[in-house]
Amino acid sequence: VATGAQVRLSADLYDRTGKSLGHAQVDGVPDSVLSLVDSLSLALVREIWRSKEPVPSIRVAALTTSSLAAMREYLVGEQHYRRAEWDSAAAAFGRAVEQDSTFALAQYRLAMALGWRGGYATPRARQASEAALRFANRLPPRDRALVTAYQLFSYGKLAAVDSMRSYVATYPDDVEGWNLLGETQYHTNHLVGRSPAELIAPFDRVLALDSSLTPAAIHPMEISLASHDSAGFQRYLAVMRRSADPAEYRAYAAGGRLIWPGQIPDSADAALLAQNMGVVIAAIIGMQAAPDASGKELVTRLNRLSGALARSNPSAAFRIQMAAIRGILLDGFGRLTDAERLADSLKVSSREQSGAIMLMPVLLGIAPPELNHGFGDKFLAAPVQSPFQAYLKAVVLLTRSRGAEAQRLIDSTSRDSTHFPEAARGALQAARGWRLLQLGDTTSGIASIRTGLERFGGINIFLQDPVRYQLGAVLAARPQSRNEGLRLLRNSFSNDVGFFAFSYYALGRAAEAAGQRDEALAAYGQFVRLWDGADSTGQARVKEAREAMARLTGEPQS
Repeated sequence: VATGAQVRLSADLYDRTGKSLGHAQVDGVPDSVLSLVDSLSLALVREIWRSKEPVPSIRVAALTTSSLAAMREYLVGEQHYRRAEWDSAAAAFGRAVEQDSTFALAQYRLAMALGWRGGYATPRARQASEAALRFANRLPPRDRALVTAYQLFSYGKLAAVDSMRSYVATYPDDVEGWNLLGETQYHTNHLVGRSPAELIAPFDRVLALDSSLTPAAIHPMEISLASHDSAGFQRYLAVMRRSADPAEYRAYAAGGRLIWPGQIPDSADAALLAQNMGVVIAAIIGMQAAPDASGKELVTRLNRLSGALARSNPSAAFRIQMAAIRGILLDGFGRLTDAERLADSLKVSSREQSGAIMLMPVLLGIAPPELNHGFGDKFLAAPVQSPFQAYLKAVVLLTRSRGAEAQRLIDSTSRDSTHFPEAARGALQAARGWRLLQLGDTTSGIASIRTGLERFGGINIFLQDPVRYQLGAVLAARPQSRNEGLRLLRNSFSNDVGFFAFSYYALGRAAEAAGQRDEALAAYGQFVRLWDGADSTGQARVKEAREAMARLTGEPQS
């Protein structure tokens, strides 16, 4: 079995469909897993890839295990991974590392499979990623670079993007490199605000090199859903149809039907969607991005969708999750009274989710003082029990122009921050940056927010919304950073069901101030349509947006 040494290989070669290409001898280490070190390994691959399905492209030098059992399980895992069968892939990679815990490539793939199923920042995925890095010294430099970049990616570091850009510049035909570049860009987009086309480009490169690598089509499908691009969605769905696990394909197909033609799922589709909420979230964003979107109509549709999904999964935890999503969406459409009623109904079953629904408009500064019997004031009066709570309190104080109090809270909490998680230290640093902006120190404030948000990471992104909004607005207000600020407001909230509708209002104001008339009109118009059912507390912003549109067009307000 391969150990990473340079060897002289003698093996039967096959093309990607399994057709024999005859016998060959190759000097050095080749790029195909079919060029193996010995007849045992060749027999193993023949056994696993006995069908005509495509085989993975893996450099033999990276297969650093002396365990034939570990090699077998790794290859089985690769087969499942290519078809987006995440549970089976994770189980196989897990068995591989049980046989050989030092098998870095198996640990790396285990982290990726677990990330697809439960999130790349989960403890088990992080454990596998760290193990891969720990044993990466046994890998060739090229593969070690991938493992190192993935570790940076798992902590939400922008350096992972730079690393992978350098990598694909050196190895322009490396499928794994392009795929990891796409992953790092997609999962850090809340910090950068890349356009849909920029996010999709690396995955297109992957599919051009390996058209059957199913995972490379998943984020492009989600991006196409969220940006209301039906042609793009159908193109990537075709990849899933050819190569993916049938259940995974049907879930994405049902996600597309949520938008085109706006179909509420039947019981079978609802059961599939309930197991793949990433598809549902992308579709909900896409509904809001539609040019004819109406907040009133969307609330009706989303209530029906929520009911269908809840019936497919009757567990209490799932029902609470769906109710929380509905509540946050109501917040996002300016329907704070309806959101308050829903939050009240959740207090007994989940005070945490009830509180999240009530907290969101307070964090954004759009909640009137009397909302839910003064929830915001009660939140500020509660004792601080964690650094994240201190951050959230500081944000509420900053939205209420009580910056001096916010600064004292940040300072007092930060004095003993060495034992805080990195994300908590980042959150406090981001809030400190906002305070610096209020004091007029724009340069230091921007730098502090940038660093703080990156340390905060890619979890609980909605908690970062107020600070990211401030960053986008201040960047858009400065000529030297205007394009970056507009890009953030335009693209960085595309995975955020609660803030997405309100981001059109923020973009409209920034684009108008920057003299971008057409973009301002489009953004204000979309905001007005999505907030057409906003309650009385939200109508002031709708009126402001209508007045801005009249001002920009020179027409009377309608």
